[in-house]
Parts: sequence; C-alpha cells; structure tokens
Amino acid sequence: METQGRAEGGEPAVRAAPLRHGLLTWKGRSPRDRRGTPKGVGNRLMVKPGDQNRSDDRPLMRQTWGKLAFFHWTVPAAEVDRLLPEGIELDLFGDQAWVSVVPFSVSGLKASLLPPLPGLLTFNELSVRTYVRALGFPGVWHFSLDASSAVAVQAARMAFHLPYYNAEIELGVEATQAHCRCRRRHRNAPAATFEARWAVGENLRTSRPGSLEHFLTERHSLFTSHKGRLERFRVRHDTCALRRGTLLELESTMIEAAGIPSPGEPQLVHCVDELAVEVWPLESAEAQRVRGKSTGTSPAWQIE
Repeated sequence: METQGRAEGGEPAVRAAPLRHGLLTWKGRSPRDRRGTPKGVGNRLMVKPGDQNRSDDRPLMRQTWGKLAFFHWTVPAAEVDRLLPEGIELDLFGDQAWVSVVPFSVSGLKASLLPPLPGLLTFNELSVRTYVRALGFPGVWHFSLDASSAVAVQAARMAFHLPYYNAEIELGVEATQAHCRCRRRHRNAPAATFEARWAVGENLRTSRPGSLEHFLTERHSLFTSHKGRLERFRVRHDTCALRRGTLLELESTMIEAAGIPSPGEPQLVHCVDELAVEVWPLESAEAQRVRGKSTGTSPAWQIE
C-alpha cells in the first residue's frame, strides 16, 4: 500500500480466481468463522459483467468532472457502519474501512434529449463518501455532497434523494499545485468547512482490479435511501488516469460533520485531471429485481 502524507514544508456466471487482496464486506452483527472472514463468505466470487456497461439503454445525463482530488482516510469500521442504513454493507479493503473527501468541478452537464440548462453549466462539488456493497453491487455511499450551484442542489435533493448542500466552493489548479476552499451555507445543515492545498505529481500506473487504487476510484454504483427504500444509480466512466498527490495543507471538518471521529491526516491522495461521466436513471431495489428477472440477468457481483 502506498501512503502519502504531508510533504516537507508544510451477467453469465464465470468463476473468478481467488481474491488476492482479502476484500471483505463488513457486517457488524455477523459472526466470523475461524478464517476471520464474515460467516458464509467464501474466498471466491461469482463474477458477472456489470450492467453499468450496458449499451442497450440511454443514460440520463452526461457531464465532465475536472480537477479531481481524492483524499483517503482509514477509519474504524464500526464508526462508519453505524451510520449506514439497512441494506447497505460496508466494503473493506483487507480489514480496513475507508472514507474519502473528493473535490471536483462539473462542466458540460446535459440531460439526454434536452439542451444545456442554465445554472448547471459549470460549478464545483465536494463529496464525503465511503465504500459499500448493496443490491449485489460494489459502490459508494455519500454522507454529503456540497455544491456551488443552488439549482444543482435543489434538483439533486428533489429528484435523486441525495444529501446535497449549498456551499461556497473555490477550486483551482496552478501549474503543479491545486487548492480548494469549501464552506457549507445550507440552512439547518451541519456546519462544515474544507480548505486544502496539494501538489499534483506524476502519472501512476493504471489501477488493476484487486489493488487499493482500483478499490477506491473505480466504483460504478451510487446508492441512496428514500423513505426506507434503497435506490441505485449506475455510473460509467473510463478508468481513472491517476496522478500522485502530495498534501501541503489541510483544515477540514467535513468528515466530523458526517458523525465520524476526526481521522487526522489522509493516508493517501490521488489526483485526476478529467473524467467524462455518464449517469443512468435512479432505480429502486424492486425495479432492479424486476428488470433482472425480465432480462435473465443478475447483479454484477455475487458472493459464492
């Protein structure tokens, strides 16, 4: 595992090979067998091509994410698991839970069959997320998504049931250094701020399945819960062209605002210049079961 701290100066079933990196799903109330893995979890997965790569339907929207930075922390699994709703299982790498803060810019946001919408052309976001499994898929669970567009915040909260908050966000890159300042301005929301500077370094090798980098950055499902109903977005983008990030300065209360004890400095920082992203419509768990039965398909990953 590569650790990056503060810089000086501041579908058909195909049997997969056994897992090499000990990926586990945390189930806080499940007994563990003698091998230390959750009871009932074998050391193999049944791998089925993910429907996030389906090409027989049209995405809901397209957008470009730019100037991305991923600040990653390891945190006690129990501290995160207690915040997740029923049906969402914490995904571990080895025996560690991870939480990430991700600032990025959004541009070119366009719904399918519609012209670009005023107020959604260009804005900044900052998300706080953890890594989970639900409905048979690996994905992410967001504790918060701050955005500098009031239109985007209102639309996402009403239509997609996501925890978006109004915020002032400044995000910039100059030469090999980048910075972000975020202050939440949402009424009746937990106060939260984020201010960081980091250096953008050399390109890293393409992440491979089973690696920590792949675990943290290649997630194609986004989950939410509304009135007790679990829902999922499918997301598609090319493999992230990761670059090394080096933390220079950081002051943040974003993770603490989510209810997680302060984790200190991040263990790892990744940067990505740009990602073209496609997002499919929100689907409930029941709708996905019905679609799976009608098409004869099943979730992308199933534990044997």
